[in-house]
Amino acid sequence: MQPPASPAPSPEQVRLTDLVRRRRQLVDTAAQEKQREPIPGQPLVTGSVERHLAFLVGEIAAIDQAIADAIEADGMLARRAELLRSIPGVGVVTAATLVAELPELGTTGNKQIAALTGVAPMNRDSGMSRGQAHIAGGRMSARCCLYMATVVAIRCNPAIRPFYKHLREQGKPPKVAIVAAMRKLITTANSMLAHDRPWRADPA
Repeated sequence: MQPPASPAPSPEQVRLTDLVRRRRQLVDTAAQEKQREPIPGQPLVTGSVERHLAFLVGEIAAIDQAIADAIEADGMLARRAELLRSIPGVGVVTAATLVAELPELGTTGNKQIAALTGVAPMNRDSGMSRGQAHIAGGRMSARCCLYMATVVAIRCNPAIRPFYKHLREQGKPPKVAIVAAMRKLITTANSMLAHDRPWRADPA
C-alpha cells in the first residue's frame, strides 16, 4: 500500500491547532474543578477551588481571543471558519475546532471526511458472519464538537431537523439518528468548503 503523502500543515495551522488543544485542556480542568463539592468547615479548600476556577476562566478567555486573532490573521483560515459558522448550529468554538483539527475538510471525499471524524459506519464481519456496523476511530476532538453542534442543529437547522425527525419516525434509536445527523452535517460542511460557498437550506 502506498497512500499519498499528506501536505505538511502551515505554521498558522499548527499554531491554531495548539491553541485549540490548549483550550480543550483548560475547559476539561475547569469541568473537574466544578465537580468538587464544597467541604463544610473548610473555607480554605473551598476558596482554593474558587480561585482556581476564576484563574481558569481568565485563561480560557485569553485563549479564545488568541484563537480568534490567529484565524483572523490568516485569510484561508478566516474564510473556512466563516463558511462553517454560516451553518445553523455551528458556533465559534465548533468552527475553530473543525478548522484546527480537521484540515482535510473540503479537500477530500465525503466518505473519507466521515471516517476521519469518526462517524462512518464500519462493518464488523468475520467469514460468512455479518455483524452490525458501528462507528469507530476518527478524531475524538472533532467528533465531540460535531456532536454538540448536531444537538443544536437538530433544534434549529432546517435541513438537519427534518432529517433527524424522519429517522426517528422510521424507528431509528436516538443515538443512531444523531450519528446519522452528525454525518450529514459534516459532509454538508465538506461540500461547502470544497465549493467555497456558505450554507443554504437547499444546497442542491
